[in-house]
Amino acid sequence: MDNQKFRVNLTIYHTNGAVLSPTSIVFSGARLENLQKALALLTEAADGLWSPDEAPADDAAAQSVRPALPAETAAAEEPEAEPKRPANKVKGLLLVKCPECHGRFTTVARDWVSEMGCSCGNKIKLGKDNTARFEFTCKACNSLNYGRTNIDESYIPAGSISCFCGAPGPDLVWRPDIREYREKEGT
Repeated sequence: MDNQKFRVNLTIYHTNGAVLSPTSIVFSGARLENLQKALALLTEAADGLWSPDEAPADDAAAQSVRPALPAETAAAEEPEAEPKRPANKVKGLLLVKCPECHGRFTTVARDWVSEMGCSCGNKIKLGKDNTARFEFTCKACNSLNYGRTNIDESYIPAGSISCFCGAPGPDLVWRPDIREYREKEGT
């Protein structure tokens, strides 16, 4: 029991005009008291970041301040089963390259998608069959970032994708042994 540790992460996506801005808060530790404090602070932060005008009008519970759950209650609840991935669709953090204009952009797909629109008007097909996973650990906040990309080059330069904290990502190289983009060795 003494070697148990926890890590609690809260990411809220909110719109800043037309831009989707994530706010991420991470707590980690090893003591039950610290876990309870972290849950209370995350609840307070979520209530502060949640804007009532973003909530559905009929959702009165989402607009009210709710107390943090005790750690025993949170640990006893069963997590919901992750819905199965629809055939050949992607979701989450995406680094997309348009085959028409060769422009690159990042986006977060909240729902499963099979295509993405580019600013040039082209529809880009996306799916598990034509995308690869990328992964890196942020040097600024030490969080693990991962997503999918349709880039088919052996190298993705630093800054092509950013961490949710806003820090630029590192150089990523194609690793054929695991069929993923990972951080360049020695960075």
